[in-house]
Amino acid sequence: MSDLTPLLPFATTPQRRVAEAFLKAGSIRGAAAVLGVESSNIRRSIAALERRASLAGYHPASDDNKPVAPGFVVRGTSKLYKHGEAEPALTWVKTRQEDADRLALLQDALGDMLTGYRGIAGIAPAVPTRTDAALLNVYPVGDVHLGMLAWGKECGEDWNTSKALAHVAETMAALVASAPAAERGLIAVLGDYFHVDNATNRTPASGHTLDVDSRVGKIASVGTQLLRTLVDLALAKHDHVELWVRPGNHDPTMALMLSAAFSAIYANDPRVIVSQEPGILDVTLHGRCLLAATHGHTMAPRRVLEIVAARYRQLWGDAKHVHVYSGHVHHDRSEDFPGGTVEAVRIIPPKDAFAASNGYEAARGMHADTWHKDRGRISRITRTI
Repeated sequence: MSDLTPLLPFATTPQRRVAEAFLKAGSIRGAAAVLGVESSNIRRSIAALERRASLAGYHPASDDNKPVAPGFVVRGTSKLYKHGEAEPALTWVKTRQEDADRLALLQDALGDMLTGYRGIAGIAPAVPTRTDAALLNVYPVGDVHLGMLAWGKECGEDWNTSKALAHVAETMAALVASAPAAERGLIAVLGDYFHVDNATNRTPASGHTLDVDSRVGKIASVGTQLLRTLVDLALAKHDHVELWVRPGNHDPTMALMLSAAFSAIYANDPRVIVSQEPGILDVTLHGRCLLAATHGHTMAPRRVLEIVAARYRQLWGDAKHVHVYSGHVHHDRSEDFPGGTVEAVRIIPPKDAFAASNGYEAARGMHADTWHKDRGRISRITRTI
């Protein structure tokens, strides 16, 4: 659409900025030059704006120009045409309350928001110490459940978002300081990094009610701040840092959004690689060590190992040591199978009301593993919380 003026009432703030630049410049390339972004960002933003308007009932190319009421989206339309006439004689517009399209709109909005943050981290300074190319340090981050609220009299310990931020950052700093100077560092967030996935304060699949500290927007902001701290701590130790953020049963959407955000933040830093894997597994090969990560809520440990072997046949064939990190069960559990090991790591926060009332107990902590490219795992450093 060459004239975006009729779409402006439906635009988000970033979409309006793009549309106005396009109208002023007269082309996608001109708008990209005005805003200092890539042309592909302009195309995506305009396409998202057109979808947003269409969901609201405005799409002139389809003879739809009657927006529906706020809070509703178009579910479908039916038109009656008289023979030989181009304009419809009657139109039925079916609407519903906005729900099923929220994820698509959220993804569009995130893309708009991240345009201004692409490469904001710049390039981290060089590592001050000499590193060992044969080594990889893995920092598994078990279930953080950021945003969880616990009352000490009920659960045994007070816990909130601020405490989680301080404890995880402090523990990561201790692990990095004690770990060998490996050339590669891998931060593997194993799912349920966030306690909530949206403002309903319920788990997405089961609808289980959650005790939540603060608004979901603040939780997302603190989560971004904390993960940025973990990456920067690792950058001070390693030449290259990889970041995996696996979705859990508590945060399937928020985890994907976090991966997208960090991919944009570190876009200009060649020392940071952020995985954009949308599936249940992340994998890497370090010499003859095949390492993988998943949350662990979708299948049994043995099945996870089978899937790694089936989906990554070439890597599996090159590997002598195979190890899968997972979370979900909230305690140490390591099982050896023919072909490899599947390990669940410890949880980070204390019990919430649900866990306390059901008598669940679990040791809390984080660890760092050092993998040698030929000899496999050669050390582990553990810090309790």
